Amino acid sequence: MSGILYAITEEQMQHLLDAGDDEDAVQSVLYEDIEEPWDRDHLCDMDKAWDGIHRCLADGTLSWLGGFYPLSFCILGGNPLCTDPGEPVSLKTPEQVRDIATAVAGITRERMRQLYLPLRHTDYPREWYGEDDFDYIWDHFEYVKAFYQMAAAEGRAVVFAAGD
Repeated sequence: MSGILYAITEEQMQHLLDAGDDEDAVQSVLYEDIEEPWDRDHLCDMDKAWDGIHRCLADGTLSWLGGFYPLSFCILGGNPLCTDPGEPVSLKTPEQVRDIATAVAGITRERMRQLYLPLRHTDYPREWYGEDDFDYIWDHFEYVKAFYQMAAAEGRAVVFAAGD
């Protein structure tokens, strides 16, 4: 399952919030207002690395509630708009985006490795775990860090969406 972060406008954020608890409406807004325009300057395609990045920042869990704010909000955390495990969608406000940008800016490769190593003792897929996987996660995390700096500087909200 691939994951993408979108830096969205206030108007796009409001459309998502207006969809309320109707997950079909959320998916419709996500597709029509955010994914369809495919604004390359305001998205971060993490491919499958989102899973490992989230676990590193959320105490090894793949949970909405794992870890501690603001790092746990970087990928999966935030306001859950769609809770289907096959198509999760979460929203981070512009204020949360600023907090996340500040928190991730200080994470070095060495620190990320320290966060990655404990994954071998979790339900993280064994066939993924290893040096190549860490490099893959780190490479994508560097894009995530730059993405959050841009989104924070522009005062945008961020929505995370994953799916096939």
